Amino acid sequence: MIWLVSYDIANPKRLNKVAAYCEKFGLRLQKSTFQIDTEKDILENLLEGLKEIMNRKYDSIVIYPLCEDCRRLSLTDGPNNIINPDEVIFL
Repeated sequence: MIWLVSYDIANPKRLNKVAAYCEKFGLRLQKSTFQIDTEKDILENLLEGLKEIMNRKYDSIVIYPLCEDCRRLSLTDGPNNIINPDEVIFL
């Protein structure tokens, strides 16, 4: 399953930690948004790790499931460098 992880972190130090943690799991789409392709139990581990970093009084994290049909309907504009994992060939 594909998940969209988005966050708003108030403190720059925590922000960097959250970004580095998310990079271990998925593909950065924008500064505070990641696309993560994983099973729900791994995603729950990700969320638990993020909860240890964030300050729940000031920070927020939102995770949305993205079904295949929804991904096909997505629109983008502007200079993005998003790599579609389905189009990558490893040699």
